[in-house]
Amino acid sequence: MLQSFTTPPTISATNINTDLFQYGVLPAERAVLLDPEITVGSACDLAARVNLLFDSTQDDKSPINWWISCYGGDVHGMYALIDYMQMLPMKVNTIGIGAIMSAAVSVLASGTGERSITKNSVVMAHQISGWINGTTSDMNTETIQVKQSQNKLYSLLEQYSNQKAAFWKKKTSTNLYLTAEQSLEYGLVDKIIEYKHPIKK
Repeated sequence: MLQSFTTPPTISATNINTDLFQYGVLPAERAVLLDPEITVGSACDLAARVNLLFDSTQDDKSPINWWISCYGGDVHGMYALIDYMQMLPMKVNTIGIGAIMSAAVSVLASGTGERSITKNSVVMAHQISGWINGTTSDMNTETIQVKQSQNKLYSLLEQYSNQKAAFWKKKTSTNLYLTAEQSLEYGLVDKIIEYKHPIKK
């Protein structure tokens, strides 16, 4: 089971100085950290972290940074995060670090501000996984739903990259691993974060 951050409490004047890092909130960087596994619940938790950031900084206008290091999760949680991002009044800069995989790729690419990635990060996109059981009628219905969700995902990647849906359909027939440079080339991010302290030769 992947470790998630603690769900943030309701902030009041008496607990405003709580150690916010345990809740995945970094006020000095105007940053919130995405859980390592995307679910509908983790999307709700991230919304609570954003509110915690607002309460601690008293600023709901300046851009905020979503740090993403995530192996993916369920498609409904992914869309919940994307919808929430689009509803926020300020720009959201998405920053990929480490592993950005499966559902996390679309969250990274859909940033409303600057989308960036660290140079040693690994991105992996693939088809939606479906677990289908139940009656024959239910399985037929679920199969149709999975196909619709997959086509919707291809369209989403087309919207937030410089590649067509057909490209993503072909490339993600198996796990598609991308370097930071390839992610930039395909338009999933806007820039690669450069080292502030260059490696000495």
